Amino acid sequence: PSPQAANMADIRWTSKAAGGVGAYTYEFHLMEGKEVRVVHSGANSYWQWKPDKKGIFRVRALVRDSLGNTSDSGWSPEYVIMPELVAETITADRPTPQAANMADIRWTSKAAGGVGAYTYEFHLLKGEEVLKVQSDIFPYWDWKPDTQGRYRVRALVRDSLGNTADSGWSSEYEIVPELVAETAAADKPSPQAANMTSIVWSVKATGGMGPYNYEFHSMKAREDRLVQSGALPYLEWKPDSEGLYRVKAIVRDSLDNTSDSGWSSEYEIVPELVAEAATPDKPSPQAANMAGIRWTLKAAGGAGPLTYEFHIMKGTEDRIVQEDAIPYWDWKPDETGAFRVKAVVRDSLGNTAESGWSPEYEIRKFIKSSTVAVLPVENLSGTKAPAKNIGQLIKTELKRAGFNIIDNDILEEFMLKHRIRYTGAIDLKTAEAFKKEIGVDAVLITSIELYSDLYPPKISLISRLTSTGSRPEIMWMDSAGLSGDDSPGLLGLGLIENVEEILLNAVRSLADRLDADMWGAEKMAGLPGVRKRKQPALVLSVTDSMEKPLHDKKMIDEAPEKPAFAPKIYYRSPVLSPEMKYRVAIMPFLNKSDRRNAGDIMMLHFTEQLREIMNYDVIEPGIVRNNLLGFRIIMNEGVSFENAGFIFSTLETDADLILSGTVLDYQDNVSIQGTPKVDFSVIVIEKKSREVVWSSKSYRTGNEDVIFFDKGQINVAHALASGMARGVTEMLLAE
Repeated sequence: PSPQAANMADIRWTSKAAGGVGAYTYEFHLMEGKEVRVVHSGANSYWQWKPDKKGIFRVRALVRDSLGNTSDSGWSPEYVIMPELVAETITADRPTPQAANMADIRWTSKAAGGVGAYTYEFHLLKGEEVLKVQSDIFPYWDWKPDTQGRYRVRALVRDSLGNTADSGWSSEYEIVPELVAETAAADKPSPQAANMTSIVWSVKATGGMGPYNYEFHSMKAREDRLVQSGALPYLEWKPDSEGLYRVKAIVRDSLDNTSDSGWSSEYEIVPELVAEAATPDKPSPQAANMAGIRWTLKAAGGAGPLTYEFHIMKGTEDRIVQEDAIPYWDWKPDETGAFRVKAVVRDSLGNTAESGWSPEYEIRKFIKSSTVAVLPVENLSGTKAPAKNIGQLIKTELKRAGFNIIDNDILEEFMLKHRIRYTGAIDLKTAEAFKKEIGVDAVLITSIELYSDLYPPKISLISRLTSTGSRPEIMWMDSAGLSGDDSPGLLGLGLIENVEEILLNAVRSLADRLDADMWGAEKMAGLPGVRKRKQPALVLSVTDSMEKPLHDKKMIDEAPEKPAFAPKIYYRSPVLSPEMKYRVAIMPFLNKSDRRNAGDIMMLHFTEQLREIMNYDVIEPGIVRNNLLGFRIIMNEGVSFENAGFIFSTLETDADLILSGTVLDYQDNVSIQGTPKVDFSVIVIEKKSREVVWSSKSYRTGNEDVIFFDKGQINVAHALASGMARGVTEMLLAE
């Protein structure tokens, strides 16, 4: 009867005929929609039909006798063929493996096609044994495995006509042994003393599916507390209060099955030696060589007099700094970094208690409360410039940023007392006096490279912050070279015509960069041009422009052979190693150009660029200058091997390298026409070998990279010289 399922039934259509003359011929027709096909023609009065697709069909027969007379049976009623009964691959709602007695697994079979309601018969295969586990109208079977092994499951689906579809056997499904946790056991007998010993509680677990997570709980006065959770099958327990305890472990496998070890028997903890956290008398951060910090520890309990052992940690290095009967340690930090402090207290019985590490305590070269002296601005521009006004503007902007600037009267009195006239650098003696006499922690030294109020106005400033005291060093250095036509924009709307405006932009930019560079990366975001010191040469940054990083030198083999602004000609000795750190003395360059002070300007550019790379420790130029003046070293033709050797031997602070050079051309265009030009050579002499380990020649104009409409134009020699100096420094140690 109709309906039947495609590919699942043979249907015989029969026609009975009577009358006529002679033998009959039967021609069967099949209609699907409006399409009529002849499906059988012959002497048989029946047609065996095996429908292979769903649809609604009609059948008729034309009967002919031997005389050609024809009779039509007429179309049958509609005969429905349903889709073939299909059972998809059976699936489980949990992935294999699972653990015995610990999971309910639902196996589901999806069926389609066929006629009427389905019956689902689930079979379970283990080894060669097949078990019929369920026969029902439900398309799923909930399995609760209680035995480990490897299994397969299938489903046979039957429709109301008895048609059957087999899902096929599933992939192997593994059931592992049940997860079992034994009672937790301690490695030391009860009782023990709080904070005087470490008690290891361990638990053994078997079965389940690893890795395991062990969750240790302790109970005191019916309070259940989670004390550790992780992959370790043991708990190193350091009880911090007296009482009666119990311990248990809950083991969880990777399938999230759990097993509870049950509570241990009572474990007694007697009164303990207690040490509170070590606390400083000054908040973090503080400055190196500027403050004494007292760390104090409070302890109670224990037996007899106590001794206190103070530890300090920087990175992963733990050092004992004091062991005494006094409960405090006076710390005078002389290096920068992030530190932690703890104390170990011992009583007369040898029991110990640790305070635990303090939060990180930061020691910086410089902090906001540090006192800064802003030295009068040095004018290297060769032209008249409002140096005093610029100096006052720098102080205003630094105060706006929150810096502690020393009063002008105090600074002027100090400079008069020490007869300080040159303000472009600081020597050792002056640095010590600044610190000792008026409590100045750092000096800001600023030089005017270019000042022009002609249109378009231009300003170039170079600033550095140098610490005072017995070991002055450059803590920060940056520069700004701006022109009123740097960003003309559409229809010249971005042009700046007022020199005061561009001066304020330059000074504010330097103040903001100093603020960001000294107080952390969070302030650096959004400040264009802010640079951190680069890692050693193996991770130098190679650039395709003055601001835009191209590659990290971790990938140096894939980067261009030369950085932008690379020297035209150069020699590098294999003596220079990218794995070494060098202390560098930079000499004023010999000036053979028409630009006044060009030698000092190039020295400052190389000072700024070299200190950006952590392979180099650049000596404060004032120390070098004072050495040259003190020994009356005159270098009319630049640095020679003879005076280099003398400089190495007499310099107040050791140097590994001397860098110097010659400026042949240094031109700034101070009008709307023209282009800057810079031409210089560099040599580097190494102390141990007494040989020239680097020699190069660089020359460039500001319009070399212009593409169209002044795109790529460099408007000030400052930017050109800075990029060219960077081009040399990045190649000094390149492999």
